[in-house]
Amino acid sequence: MARYLHAARKCLVSYRPVAILTVTIVVMVLAIHNEDCFSVAQTGLGSSRASLSGPRTMLPPGLPYPPSGQFKGIRAHLLSRDLVELHASSNHLVVTWSDWDNRDFVRNWVYHLHKAGCSALLVGATDTQLLEWLFEAGIPAFLIEQKSPARVSLLRAFSELGTNVILSDVDAVWLRDPIPFMQMYPDADILASSDAMEHGSPSEKLESSTNLEGPASLAVLFMRPSARKFIMEWESAIPSDGRSGERAAFNDLFHRELVQLTRRNDNLASVFRGTLLGGILSTSAFCSGQAYRAGLQQRIHVRPFVVHTPHPGPGEAAEKFVLRELGLWRDLPEHWTHPAGFLTYDNKLPATLWESAPRGALGELAAPLHAESMVVNHQLIQYRNAFIAARVLGGHSVVQPPVWLRGDLAARPKGGLAGTVASAPSAHIPVDAIIDLEALDKDAPNGYRESSFLRNPQGSGLLGDRLQVFICPDMVMAECETGDAVVWPLFGEVRLKPRRTLQQLRTALFEASKGYQVIEFKGNIADAMILSKEEVQRYSRWMAGWLSHPPSKLHQEETRYDLFWDYPGAAPQSTRMQTMNRKVDLGSGTLSAPKQEATQWWQGLTHS
Repeated sequence: MARYLHAARKCLVSYRPVAILTVTIVVMVLAIHNEDCFSVAQTGLGSSRASLSGPRTMLPPGLPYPPSGQFKGIRAHLLSRDLVELHASSNHLVVTWSDWDNRDFVRNWVYHLHKAGCSALLVGATDTQLLEWLFEAGIPAFLIEQKSPARVSLLRAFSELGTNVILSDVDAVWLRDPIPFMQMYPDADILASSDAMEHGSPSEKLESSTNLEGPASLAVLFMRPSARKFIMEWESAIPSDGRSGERAAFNDLFHRELVQLTRRNDNLASVFRGTLLGGILSTSAFCSGQAYRAGLQQRIHVRPFVVHTPHPGPGEAAEKFVLRELGLWRDLPEHWTHPAGFLTYDNKLPATLWESAPRGALGELAAPLHAESMVVNHQLIQYRNAFIAARVLGGHSVVQPPVWLRGDLAARPKGGLAGTVASAPSAHIPVDAIIDLEALDKDAPNGYRESSFLRNPQGSGLLGDRLQVFICPDMVMAECETGDAVVWPLFGEVRLKPRRTLQQLRTALFEASKGYQVIEFKGNIADAMILSKEEVQRYSRWMAGWLSHPPSKLHQEETRYDLFWDYPGAAPQSTRMQTMNRKVDLGSGTLSAPKQEATQWWQGLTHS
């Protein structure tokens, strides 16, 4: 802009009115054009139009944006043959649907699909607010006139238009273009994904044997127009309450008189009373979130086409968290900033809890309960202290590490926490298996980040501006500060004695940490502070409900998790979590004096 204004000033020196007017107009046009181009380049948009609500969508350029102009109303944005032909590739389309509340998932779905090289996509909007947002964002879209469950309604509509459709849930993340894969099976009328945790196919080819006969998932469906009668019968078989019977009705029809065809080498089977050919997509290539977490695709060296429906728990916050952990979520720039900054810590376990000891150290029942509860609860102390420290020091966002378990504590395929490897010497489970992220999201909005946050290229740069807070062990406390005065950093480091009061922690670090983007606690943050009875009660009220509560009535033996287990009797029962015992043994080891008291308390609970 400056260089254009400079050119205009030079023109003003010469007393030529016509030239001045002409040059001024040209300069203004060039300046406006230049700023528009800069704005588009900076935001990563292919269109300079802003979305109706919230920040602009972060999409790569190249999507077939609609022509400029105003939104023309819903009647001009219904599904039509012209719309399909405009966006289809070889008569194939990848389709999803959503409502306004899930627009972030739409953004993620479109971004990853386009990144995978597929632009043959459409998004169905179930409300006009989302339709207008999609139009302004430049995402090919149409309004769903929903008279039946959206999934079946869409499949029927595309079959009537003679289009081969790949329909996926909006929380699916596409990593490869699926259209060439579907074209490899020209005889297939129906292909469906599966939630199976084991693979029957040694490659990305269709599943055979057990997984073919098992229940299909509806997360990803491929259907050709030849399956129209199947779709209509499926639609009529769904109960009036809608989605609750959608999957059961599909599987009933799909498996009715299913016959595996040994003469075929493509694993297609005769389905729907012998009138169609169908198959189950590879559980490694079209994998569920649980299978992806467990590394099913890595065992046979398959690069997945899609990861669908992680099912971490109810709610949007939990699902986004899991996708971020897996590196499958495209965040807007504000995710990588925070008004106060970020707080991270080492998630370490004492050797006494990690190493094995003779079985039954606390009795036949208490030993396995002690093994798991002690390993997890020690980490819950660290987790709790991190959030309290973040609150005391100005409201930082806590980077949540995963929860570590020994390999023999990890979940088995039946019962327990899915997505871990049982044979590993050590393994971790995602924090959402222990923490109710929906409750956390409500009580600490913008107050936490996923464990991969600082490993992400967009977040790793923050580590260059961090304050390291070392919690000194007891044997080297002489050179460490008490916290009775501000502890100014030396080369970006401060050293504190363990077991400081919250006032000492604030006095030592509040002013010293200003200007740093990250506060990193080194050493054992579990020993960083001691809480008064009043502070325990205050913070336990804040954290009440953070722990997940899976059903446990069917299990007589239970493990109890507690955010304040090291303060027996000081916190309410609502800070505790009960979950099924997985019959494991870690041994007792040697506990410090404060922990021995807590262990006796735990023994009382486990035998009550």
